[in-house]
Amino acid sequence: MEKIVAIPIELTGDGLRNPLMIALAKHPSVGDVWKKFRVFHWHWDTFDLPYGCTHLAKSELYENQAFKYGEKVYALQFHIEVTRALLINWFNSHPLRAQILNEAKKIIPEYSQRAENFYSAFLEN
Repeated sequence: MEKIVAIPIELTGDGLRNPLMIALAKHPSVGDVWKKFRVFHWHWDTFDLPYGCTHLAKSELYENQAFKYGEKVYALQFHIEVTRALLINWFNSHPLRAQILNEAKKIIPEYSQRAENFYSAFLEN
């Protein structure tokens, strides 16, 4: 079930040096940076990094979870924009809806703050 809703990603060496990824990785309660943390993800596709990109994050399932191109372009394979309302809407008729929402409830508060940290850092740049 956890792989449907939230999977751990791990920052690469470049991800650990990137201010936006550090903002995402910073735990909202304790303030330290976690190299590995859970993100919302339910895709089953993967891709190769485009030429000239910087690899920022990976997971056990997929090597390419986040990358940067140039100074201002970020690509995330996971869903940083997730809220409880979005999940309710997206999984409205899914057979595992109750399980998905129950699992998501456990990480939404932390995840939402991580997303806000990322957005704030992005807008400051």
